[in-house]
Amino acid sequence: MIKKGDRIQIKSEWQDEGDEKIPRFAASDEYDGKILIVADLGWRINPTELIELDKIEKIETNDCDTK
Repeated sequence: MIKKGDRIQIKSEWQDEGDEKIPRFAASDEYDGKILIVADLGWRINPTELIELDKIEKIETNDCDTK
């Protein structure tokens, strides 16, 4: 189960060149086989994307309370 704040990586076949260097994290808990993710670019408003769970390659659990 992916929770808000978990760090994730998208599978390489779903990325553009250089995307592997962008840190991403879950902006919500997973639901209905999908997760809302945020690309942490350091911008005032960072890009978000709703993505299917089968496109995620790696998950690191965030032990901190992010809610």
